[in-house]
Amino acid sequence: ASARVCLYEHADFRGKSRCWESGTRGVVNLGDRLNNEGSSLTITAGEVVTLCQSNNSRGNCATYRRTTRGFDSFYNDTFSSISIAERNNPRPGPCPRPQPNAGRACFYEDADLRGASFCMTRNQRSVSALAQNWNDRISSVSVPRGMTVVLYSDWRFGGQTQVLRAGNHTLYNFNDVTSSIQVY
Repeated sequence: ASARVCLYEHADFRGKSRCWESGTRGVVNLGDRLNNEGSSLTITAGEVVTLCQSNNSRGNCATYRRTTRGFDSFYNDTFSSISIAERNNPRPGPCPRPQPNAGRACFYEDADLRGASFCMTRNQRSVSALAQNWNDRISSVSVPRGMTVVLYSDWRFGGQTQVLRAGNHTLYNFNDVTSSIQVY
């Protein structure tokens, strides 16, 4: 079988790489091979890849459905685990539909907590996470009990704001306009 998913040390698919064959499922901790070193990713059609900043799909996570030439600076060189699922049969990953008190606010590209996603923990501020892949792309947000998310329409926490408290939110009036985020 040919490789379906490959993680690369540098942007533009350069440097050391680690690949997973078709049919690989479940969580893989990166260990000594590319732990906190991944900068780009190739994905064969039909695969959904979730990369997390801690082992066992914990910490902040990002979900990818297509090849990515370079991760933005929020995620570059920070991943410690990977999970792979089939796009037509995705199993629950670390980020979709988090339960209350999960400790992470998760951001989705489509309404109703669907599509690619990434998550942030309390007291995180993000400008760079939105720079390449997520600027003006967020359509729904899940906020755990006890947390607040502030979305900003402009870079560096400027422009109009949308304040979200606990619950699942589809951003009808703030759809695809977020350029920076604060999580409290």
